[in-house]
Amino acid sequence: KNKKIGYILYLIHIISSLLYGYIIRKNAPQHITTKCISKENVKSPFTLSVRESATTSIVIGGYIVFFSVICELLLVFSPFRNDIITAFLCGLFEISNGVIMLSITPFATPLKLALCSLIIAFSGLCITLQTLDIVSDLNISVKKYIKGKIAIALISFILTYIIFSIFSPALNVFNPTAPLYSKLVGTAVAQL
Repeated sequence: KNKKIGYILYLIHIISSLLYGYIIRKNAPQHITTKCISKENVKSPFTLSVRESATTSIVIGGYIVFFSVICELLLVFSPFRNDIITAFLCGLFEISNGVIMLSITPFATPLKLALCSLIIAFSGLCITLQTLDIVSDLNISVKKYIKGKIAIALISFILTYIIFSIFSPALNVFNPTAPLYSKLVGTAVAQL
């Protein structure tokens, strides 16, 4: 509902990434190499690109469906009676559903924005696994990648919470009249 807040969140994520990059600059890898492809396995570039893009689309769709189902199961069978915890856990699995669920919780806007910022920066296990699948041919350390995502998410959370707690305590960002909001609330209530 508020584009200005979106731009501020975007800026916070850029600052968080730059800050993390500055912190780890001495330990950053100097180069990244790819696995060699033998000349016998090289097909026409067009055929190869079509095949790879189709495979990638199917894999990404599979991840999205799988983690969306996990979010739905979490919504129905969550042991937590606190909506914000369920929404946050869902966001750790799949970014879109988690952010939407967080937006309808009845908590203070700075906390909701900070948690949304954390989820967006971490990008969920769904996107993390998609990325790792796509870059599997590179010599990227999975441990360092996930550690970096967690660090940037925590930095984003802290910056967002501080900024919105100090400068905008009475924000009206989340739109309870939006169709998606109404649909999600109706679905959540029907399932309970």
